[in-house]
Amino acid sequence: MIISNRNLKVYIKTLLFLCIGFILVDVVLSQLNGSLSDIFKGYSVIIIPLILIVAYLYIGLPIFSFDSESELIHIKNNFSMGDLFGRELYIQKDYIESFTVETSGLRKKLTVKYIKSGETQQDVFTISLLSHKKIRKLIDQLNLLEGELKKNGNNHLFV
Repeated sequence: MIISNRNLKVYIKTLLFLCIGFILVDVVLSQLNGSLSDIFKGYSVIIIPLILIVAYLYIGLPIFSFDSESELIHIKNNFSMGDLFGRELYIQKDYIESFTVETSGLRKKLTVKYIKSGETQQDVFTISLLSHKKIRKLIDQLNLLEGELKKNGNNHLFV
């Protein structure tokens, strides 16, 4: 099953470009002399876009994708502006130890513990902008995967 919030990418990009546009308009208007700049005296339009940008950065990497249709699980997290600072994990189902989903607060996270090169490792993926319905689907899918792993036993130790 593929669970993703890639449909939000366009909306987030639009919001960020609007914020940048507001900042540029604010800078231009603050440099004007005359009656138009007197209207904006003591008020800064830059505050609202900066709050939105800080909130975006606090929420983290908002674009999330989870694909468990094959024996190889693919989890991807990245900014809506591109894959430059993204995080990606390809792991076989047999090497996964556990999943944890934290939904408290503004920052919702998926934690994956898995075995790589004989050592237990952990990756954290941000699922903050995933809808409640998709989070429930993700939790159901993770429970299904954990059930499969328990049924098959700890095969990864013998591979």
